[in-house]
Amino acid sequence: MLIQKLSDERVLAALIAAVALVLGAFLTFLLNKRLELNKSKLEMKRKILLDALNLTDAILSHRSTYSKTEKTDFSTEEVRKCYNNLAVIVKNKKILYKFKVAWGFGDYDEEVNFGIISDLRNMVRKELGFGWKQIDLDKGRAFLSYIPNSKPMRTEEEN
Repeated sequence: MLIQKLSDERVLAALIAAVALVLGAFLTFLLNKRLELNKSKLEMKRKILLDALNLTDAILSHRSTYSKTEKTDFSTEEVRKCYNNLAVIVKNKKILYKFKVAWGFGDYDEEVNFGIISDLRNMVRKELGFGWKQIDLDKGRAFLSYIPNSKPMRTEEEN
């Protein structure tokens, strides 16, 4: 009777251990899937936000009055894709607003100036979790219209 009781307790303990092991493996699998999904979402958000900054920089290069400023090419398709991606992915609607202001969409009170890139950079930093502290506060020099002490690129006509 004692041997049967011990074997029953051992079987029960083994069964409990097996169930715990399977449950632990399943929970680990679910946690890893969630982490993988969150990592993918963060990478997607990062790419979209950096695309928005680069496209905003591109439009500002066309607004520059400095003769040394090299214009950055962009297409309407790129801008539309970026806008749609931003509208889907960002939590802070002010990012979408700043992007639209920079491109001249809508009837906004805010004047488009080169400092808008600084505002957008700081909003992107917050959205990506890099901190709430603003950096690049010198809005007058936030847009790099040309590189000081450098020679402008030569055109084909000059070669």
